[in-house]
Amino acid sequence: MAEETPFLSLAGLIDASVRHRGITLGHVVDVRLDAALERAVGLELLCPPGDALFLAWPTFELEEEAIEVPRPLSLLSETELDYYRASGLGFRELVGRQVTRGGAPVGTLADVLVANGGELGEIRLDGGRDVPAAGLTVLEDGIELAARGAALVAGS
Repeated sequence: MAEETPFLSLAGLIDASVRHRGITLGHVVDVRLDAALERAVGLELLCPPGDALFLAWPTFELEEEAIEVPRPLSLLSETELDYYRASGLGFRELVGRQVTRGGAPVGTLADVLVANGGELGEIRLDGGRDVPAAGLTVLEDGIELAARGAALVAGS
């Protein structure tokens, strides 16, 4: 019997409401990932009246129907968001890219699954197949997976 995956779907966070004490502050438009593609660092939000804000990964709680922000002061301005935009990638930039291993196509990226702390665990390919996310490299025309069993070398 297969175990339930302990990961959270980033695709499932897109368009989620972000609330503080029941008041909707905005909704998620993207999830920002670090440049090394090792973790989700936060959420990009669109809040009325059209403000773009950043919510760092450890500062929110996932509730049944929304993302809860216990402290609204943890919402960072567009200036801080610009830093995360420049220093990493957005989840939505990755969706639909061709995924290869050793140059051979293995599918199209449909989702990224992360652990509770934001660490990337798996990527979900079209058709629902999950593969380990360790060693992802974003190429101009797609995403390359580390070879099976390959050791990851920092900076490569």
